[in-house]
Amino acid sequence: MNDTQRPLQDAGYWLGLTASQMGAAHKYSGLPNQDAVAVHQVGPDLLVAAVADGHGHHRHFRSARGSRFAVATACQVAEDLAGRLEGFETGGQIRSEVFGQLVPAITERWREAVHEDYAAEPFTPQEQAARAADDDVLVAYGSTLLLAIAGRKWLVLTQIGDGDILGIRPDGRPLLPVPGDPSLDGHQTTSLCTV
Repeated sequence: MNDTQRPLQDAGYWLGLTASQMGAAHKYSGLPNQDAVAVHQVGPDLLVAAVADGHGHHRHFRSARGSRFAVATACQVAEDLAGRLEGFETGGQIRSEVFGQLVPAITERWREAVHEDYAAEPFTPQEQAARAADDDVLVAYGSTLLLAIAGRKWLVLTQIGDGDILGIRPDGRPLLPVPGDPSLDGHQTTSLCTV
């Protein structure tokens, strides 16, 4: 029996299922899939899930790595908050924690991972040629991030960049619980490499 045929085991209160599909533009241009996803079962009633999408532009030539770093660091940082969710009484407390602690910590750790990767493997001459003159090292690793922290009492969702977190109501109607980013113009997105 291979991994895809294993029966689902008792995962607790939440069950995370993931899939990724290479888009038509990537197939046409020969670019690899730059998505990354991770799901961590923190406890029987706590789940952390992250999805990152590397930028498919030539200036972001290491964005597949950047997206892997994004989901890894997001899950690590989010596990601390997940363990404290039951202690929060209001959504305002969680919102303050997400904006004041969680997102800055994810961004900082992602940047550390990028700098460590670059130190271990500097850009090749071909990669160097793809960079704009004023590009910071971070630009090569550009990625967006969607993050969910699901507990028994709270569901915490946060987003850096484009992408949608979609909920389905009991009657089947969709719900977009994360407000849209007014700075998105259809061609550019907020990114871990720019926040």
